[in-house]
This record gives sequence, C-alpha cells and structure tokens, in this order.
Amino acid sequence: MSRSALWHQERNIQKRQAEAEETWQEAVEEGRNNRARNLITLWGPDDSFRFEPLLLDNIKKSSYFVKVCREIKDWTALVDEIYYKVDHMEPWAPARLYLVSACWHICDDDEWYAFLRRNSGVKTPSMGFSLLLRLLTMRSTTNQMELMLKHVDSAYIRAVGFLYLRYSCEPEHLFKWFQPYLYDEEPIQVGAGKKKAGNNNNKSNETIGSFVRSLLSRRDYYGTMLPRLPIQIERNVQVQLLQAEKVQNRATTHARNKRTMDYFQKPGARIMATYEDEENPLQWYEAEVDRVIRRTDDDQQTLKHPKFVVTFTQYGNTETVTLGEMDVPDGPFYKEDTRAGRGYDNRHERGKNDLYEEVRRREQEQATGSRGNYFARVETTKNSLAAGGTRGAPPPQDRRRRSPSPSRGARKRSPPREGRNREDERSRERQNSPPRKRTAEEMAAIQEKKRKLMAKYG
Repeated sequence: MSRSALWHQERNIQKRQAEAEETWQEAVEEGRNNRARNLITLWGPDDSFRFEPLLLDNIKKSSYFVKVCREIKDWTALVDEIYYKVDHMEPWAPARLYLVSACWHICDDDEWYAFLRRNSGVKTPSMGFSLLLRLLTMRSTTNQMELMLKHVDSAYIRAVGFLYLRYSCEPEHLFKWFQPYLYDEEPIQVGAGKKKAGNNNNKSNETIGSFVRSLLSRRDYYGTMLPRLPIQIERNVQVQLLQAEKVQNRATTHARNKRTMDYFQKPGARIMATYEDEENPLQWYEAEVDRVIRRTDDDQQTLKHPKFVVTFTQYGNTETVTLGEMDVPDGPFYKEDTRAGRGYDNRHERGKNDLYEEVRRREQEQATGSRGNYFARVETTKNSLAAGGTRGAPPPQDRRRRSPSPSRGARKRSPPREGRNREDERSRERQNSPPRKRTAEEMAAIQEKKRKLMAKYG
C-alpha cells in the first residue's frame, strides 16, 4: 500500500473511533435521563456497568454496537433483535469472514492469504453481549425484566435478562430474581461453536437452570470476569444454592417413588412440609394436602413436578409448596434433618451451620483442585538435594566437598555464630513488637486507592 493510502486508512479508523465514543456517551446519557417507573436500581457505575475494561472498550468500538445504539431505541425492538441475532451467550465470538473480507481489494493475493492466516483466531465482541450492554444503557423496569425471564420464544432473551441482573442488580436482591429458575430445563447453547440447542445432534446438557446456577456460583465466564459480590452475600447465596440443591434432590427422589406420589396426591393426606419467612427460619411442620397443582399459572404448560396447596395444622395457614419441600411423616428426609437439628424440634441454628460448613468445604475443594493441595510447597532443587533426591544432583561418586576455585572469585562467607545470634534476636524483637499505627493521611490515601480500584474494576 502507498503511504497516502495508509494515511487515509488511519484517518478513517480515527473517525470511526470518535463516532463510536460519541455514540457511547449519548447512550449513557439516555439511560441517565430515563424516568420510567419501577426501574431496577443500578448497582455500580452507570458508565461501565462493572464490565471488564477490555471487553467494554471492544464492544463500544464495534460497528454492530454503534448500529444498535443508533437504530434501537425501545425495549421491544431490542428483544426482537435478540430473538433474530443471538445464537450463543459467550462474550467473545470468532471474527466473521464477511467482516474481514472487506479488506481483500487493498491486498494482492499473497498478502490476502497471509492476512487471513494471521487473523484466523481473531475474536470480536458477541452480539449477545453487545445487546446486553445496550439494554444496560437503556435501563429495564421490573415488569420488562419479568417478561424477559419468562419469555417463551427464545432462551437467549431469558439469558440476556439474567446477565443484566448479574451485572446491575443489587446483590441482596439477586437471589430472589434467580431462585424460581435454578432448575429450569429449557435447553440453551451458552458456548459458541457448538450445535444449537434443540438440535437432535446437540450433546450438551446446558439448560437455563445450569446457566443461572453458574452465574451465582462462579466469577470466571468464558474469558471475562463477572462482578464480585460482597463476601457475606456471596456466602449466603452459596448456602441458598446448597439448600435448593437439597430440595431438588428430594423432588427427584419422590417422583421416582410411585407409592409416595400416590400418597401425596390424596386430599387430606397428613405430611411434613417445610416453611420459612422473614420471621421464622426454615423448619418442618405438620400439614395436610388440600389440592394438587399440575399446570403453570397461565395454564400453558404441565409442570414436571406437581405443586401442592397444604394447610399447616398447627397454625392454620394455607401455603403452596413444591414436591421437594414435602415428606411423609416417617420419611427419610424429615428424619435426617431432625437428627441434624433442622427438624420439628426447633434446633435450626445447627442445621444452618452445617450448610455453611458444607459451603466452606466445597470452596476449599475448588481452591485445592483435583490434584491435591494447591498451596503445597513446590519442591526446589535445594530441598531435593537435602532429601537425597536426584533432580539436579551430581552422580554419587562426585558427591564430595570441593574447594573453591580461585577462578570463580571469592565466595561470600557466612557470618560468625555471634553475629547470627544477634540477628536472630533482632528478628524476634521485630516480630513481637506491636505494628505501627497508620496516620490519618495514610488511611485517607488507602481509602482513595480502594475507591479508584472499585470504580475501575468493580
């Protein structure tokens, strides 16, 4: 290429970047000026949405995102765009050939094929995350979000809604949004480059439920990091996930037992059911079955596991419980929880502590990995030689003390015994001495540094 052509290309690139930045600022202001009712409260900065800087910068500069910001101005149009364009939920996607092929006319054949080889692994921001960022700049109301999470036309519309909540929802409200969908069995293709969900050749077991649980249980997400939750809220979420897992296991076990299911579906059957609210912790209570619910509220689908309307005999209140929240009076789950302190005898704190211990154990297993202790000390050459190992050691016949060679220069001698003793005493004094108190200026500088880091990285 000639020098003038390179300059012209550079000017075009700078012009596109300036237009992309201007479009981004307009989109951010659009969200700030949104005065709709029942907007979901945004947690975090409203100009980065706790996206990783690299991912955010690439989305802002992508031609597709600029086009979406200019053409899509309402929620309905955005949902339609998700329905027609999104086919996976990774943040990055392989660069489309038609995006690269626009440069073929400026190269000869050899340069063109070399260009294709160099860019064969290039990735661009995915359409799913570009539309997610556009939805964040527009903002969403609670009614719109409920419609997205229950949408029946596309699993990707639902997935974008869950990611919206993961990036923007206040942490203490996050689990309430996700809880009804923890074991939703609608198939979805999360990773790029696989068979589409619904295809007979699709061998993956990805569902909306597994997708939702992964958003709550891990931060790493296909090459990017999800926002970090406060440590106590994150621990509580893990406990709630463990509790939901136990409820799901109970439901699966009951559904396989025909005798138990027949008993549950008899009106007036005496059972044990769990109940909790803001004032009462989760416990088992005696109840009677009033009726069975086999279809969804809108009467459009049959439930995989029926729900039950029960009346708690001790208090007289009527509630709807799931199959996993029930057991027969002498059932194994009720007896197990009673022995563990989570049963009818009102020893709830012990059961809660058991769940916390289980979460801590799983966290430790995840940290150490399947190959043993991750924090185990790595064996060095010096340790190997001291233990009689052979890594880096000379042959047995050469293991003798050699005098220092003058050609290698004078070696550093060890300090005398008295000097070493004094050094040891000083070291012990420094360890036993109380830590120095920081001044007010130092504490203010530390807080300012933390604030900048949180604003930048979330």
